[in-house]
Amino acid sequence: MNRLITYPYSGNLKTNVFFQLEIPLCCVDMDLRIGERRSPSVTRPLSHGEDYVYAEVLYDLHDIHGCTDEPTHVTGWDLDNHRADLLGGAKVSPFVSDTVALTIVVRREFRDELNRTPFIGFATAPLPISENQSRLVDPDLYVLSPRGRKCVRPLAVSVPEPNVCPFCGWGPIVCAACREVQWNCPKCTHDLVVLEEKHEGSGDKRFTTVGIPREGWIVDGIQWDGSDFVAGLNQSLITGRVLDWLVAVGAVPFMAFPCFVDVSGCDAVQLKRLAEARSKTPR
Repeated sequence: MNRLITYPYSGNLKTNVFFQLEIPLCCVDMDLRIGERRSPSVTRPLSHGEDYVYAEVLYDLHDIHGCTDEPTHVTGWDLDNHRADLLGGAKVSPFVSDTVALTIVVRREFRDELNRTPFIGFATAPLPISENQSRLVDPDLYVLSPRGRKCVRPLAVSVPEPNVCPFCGWGPIVCAACREVQWNCPKCTHDLVVLEEKHEGSGDKRFTTVGIPREGWIVDGIQWDGSDFVAGLNQSLITGRVLDWLVAVGAVPFMAFPCFVDVSGCDAVQLKRLAEARSKTPR
């Protein structure tokens, strides 16, 4: 198997400090989205979910071009100009489900509660409503965004040797500067990369990639700035103390998946700060 994209579980890894926060659409969606991953540490579904409003959040996506060798390569992206179509019932849960699943939406009362906590590293902004097809009158919703320093370990992309399409020889398929990957060959149109579980063995020339890391994402403890909300690749991470608070105030619906923190090289001050961010309950 030609592994192209992996997720290395190395370092001095600790648990119970960070969790990936997900807002599901319904109880069935909770089951489906677990898939091959570790089970959530905490699951808080809605009761009678059909009575609650939910959103289809739209946004503008802006590519970031940061490659030093090829300015057209996309090295990241930003989302802004959020707006939503509302559907469903007349009740509003603390977390409002988003069918696109890339935005955390909260009601005003939850935002106000969160603002009164000592947690740091987040921002909220009003969510404009493009169309209200729900039974909710005068919706007052907000986008909750992580603002902590990006410190989640990225996927590891290796440069293959030879760095060419295994079917026709076109290359390079991986940029040596920014690690952008050609997922399909522009010359012969073959798929070049497939999920590890879809690889068909020794006769399959395609490269492999991991999907969502099954054991959980890893936060770099040295790079963490103390924020309780941290942005990952396409996900939001929270500290254990935030998770404890969400459980205590009865926030629904949400799932919290366990992550790791690599404390290699952390000094006494950093270790103390990480210990203070831990969940008080082993999860």
